[in-house]
Amino acid sequence: MERLDNLLDESVKMRLISDVPLGIFLSGGLDSSAIAYYAQKNSPVPVKTFSIGFEEKSFDESAYARKAAKFLGTDHYEKKFFARDMLDLVPRIAELLDEPLADASILPTYLLSKFTREKVTVALGGDGGDELFAGYPTFQAEKLASLYEKIPAAFRNILEKIIRGLPVGYGNFSLDFKLKKFLGGFGGAPQYRHQRWLGSFQKAEKEKLFRPEIWRELPQDDFEEVDRYHSEIESDSRKNSLIYEYLRTYLMDEVLVKVDRATMFNALEARAPFLDYRLVDFVNSLPYNFKSRGWQTKYLLKRLMGSKLPKDIVFRRKKGFGVPLGEWLRKDLKDFCNQLLSEEEISKSGFFNADFIERLKSEHFSGKKDNRKLLWNLMAFQLWQNNWNKN
Repeated sequence: MERLDNLLDESVKMRLISDVPLGIFLSGGLDSSAIAYYAQKNSPVPVKTFSIGFEEKSFDESAYARKAAKFLGTDHYEKKFFARDMLDLVPRIAELLDEPLADASILPTYLLSKFTREKVTVALGGDGGDELFAGYPTFQAEKLASLYEKIPAAFRNILEKIIRGLPVGYGNFSLDFKLKKFLGGFGGAPQYRHQRWLGSFQKAEKEKLFRPEIWRELPQDDFEEVDRYHSEIESDSRKNSLIYEYLRTYLMDEVLVKVDRATMFNALEARAPFLDYRLVDFVNSLPYNFKSRGWQTKYLLKRLMGSKLPKDIVFRRKKGFGVPLGEWLRKDLKDFCNQLLSEEEISKSGFFNADFIERLKSEHFSGKKDNRKLLWNLMAFQLWQNNWNKN
């Protein structure tokens, strides 16, 4: 704890050096609050912190951000956005990205960056904390999977039938979404569970999605990159190698890309103190149970920050920086989704089976299934292709 404390303190202190105005992204979660704590500790004046709020309660964290800011004594700025603010951004996503990126949280990240840029030119954030300290719900799902596979198959079949019959909920990480996602990634080789949980289309779905002539040309090994990353490290702990997998895939190719595009499009520089190489090396050298112990994620970081921040900031359930995409696709975004994923538009690309996509839309619009991730992936791809492939 002492070593982690010193490394975090030094990392944040170094990244406070700036010849332009600087602030902190503050969501009210553990990671951003920890960065804000060390920033304020090393600043002779109140640091500027920034957060945004949403009208949809299950996605709004602004009350926690206010509480953390008040506790730390920061100069806090907050702005509430409404569904229309983000919906207006959807058609512009392709302008932000030179490659397709299907993370809908780029919408609030963009709005936060734009709001923050009104006051400062550099912002520190908490990116990297979840990957280093096994902070995602998928790490708890890994533990659950080891217990679930011990249940006799007959009982699992009954449970799975009940879970698949649960009514669809569109809240942030609704219970049915988590349980159905868990089942979707549980089957198959255990070493690839996390990629299946993080991903959207499973292999059987991709075979239906792509036109036969395209599918035959695609690589059939979905996890070649995962195998390569695991072969790069020497670790007798499969769970610690999962940390490396997340660092090299989800963090490097998704989270950091999203933040870079959203901030730089607004001429804002983002800095990530958790990714100081000395801090990364130290945390990666620790046994896995310093990161996840029992059902508690981020064990060591929570132990460290438990005496520095309010308990309901440190130990509250992870919320994530999400948007109510499932509900939007059934209402405000329905016409846009239909237009973007129409048979005519799908046929232009020549990649996908329009009938399968039509089924995905029908299931989601009717409330039969929650296909938000699948549809958003396709929409992000179509937006990107329409913007960049204009010949």
